[in-house]
Amino acid sequence: AQDKISWLTGNASNIAIRLSTHPLLKELTNKLDQAIISTSANISGQPPATTAEEVSRYFNTQLGYIYPQTQKSATQAKPSQIIDLISGAVLRT
Repeated sequence: AQDKISWLTGNASNIAIRLSTHPLLKELTNKLDQAIISTSANISGQPPATTAEEVSRYFNTQLGYIYPQTQKSATQAKPSQIIDLISGAVLRT
């Protein structure tokens, strides 16, 4: 089964799921009635991009569309917390 999802997990044996509170993402996933698969808006080892302008600087022409949000919200002030749901360990805060 692992080889069937390796395009999502890479070399890892598990996967992270982000549950967004962003109104647009909540509405979109509800209307689609399915999850949206995406990467983070940051480059490994770099601070996370938290505005559309920062995403544009990081990825330049590599993206087809960037949501035009210009202000950071309280939920964007820091990266998502990652919790291992099997062990309960906090992997990133």
